[in-house]
Amino acid sequence: MLLEKFEAVLPNRVVSELGDAILQCPDLNDESGQPQFYRNSAGITNMAQTMPYVAELTELVSTIYNKPIKFSNTYSRIYRNGSYLGIHIDRPGLDITMSICVGKTAKMKWPLYVSLHPWVGPWNTEQNKEKWIDLHASINLNVGQAGLMEGIIYPHWRDLLTCKSDEYALYVFYHWTKQ
Repeated sequence: MLLEKFEAVLPNRVVSELGDAILQCPDLNDESGQPQFYRNSAGITNMAQTMPYVAELTELVSTIYNKPIKFSNTYSRIYRNGSYLGIHIDRPGLDITMSICVGKTAKMKWPLYVSLHPWVGPWNTEQNKEKWIDLHASINLNVGQAGLMEGIIYPHWRDLLTCKSDEYALYVFYHWTKQ
């Protein structure tokens, strides 16, 4: 499974509630300390409001993946003007990722790029990444849409987010481990 897009995996009401919860969360961690991967974004692991949907989404992903999986965690993040996501693979234990767009303040396009070349072994930040960047798929998620991928195998990234200083994009990531 390289990359699959879903129009809706959660009801609109839930998507809206998750977006509001990120905006109101006092415990978001500033992620500017890893500039090779993140900039001008903040997030939180296992935000309480994301947890009621774990079983439902696990069942959906398990059916699609057609192999046993185990839930790992959620991560909720707000991206602002100047944010980006450097090319990387996910850390061990985060084999499968579902990225759900739960809010945007504008009709911005900010695609997620996924290399068509799999990566083998631990991520090497010194490696020339042109091979992985040159051939890729991409999806742009609007509010309520989700993307599903094997983030531990396929390098992925987002280019620089350019928007007004008061605009943002909100995402919740659900992660699973292959069993």
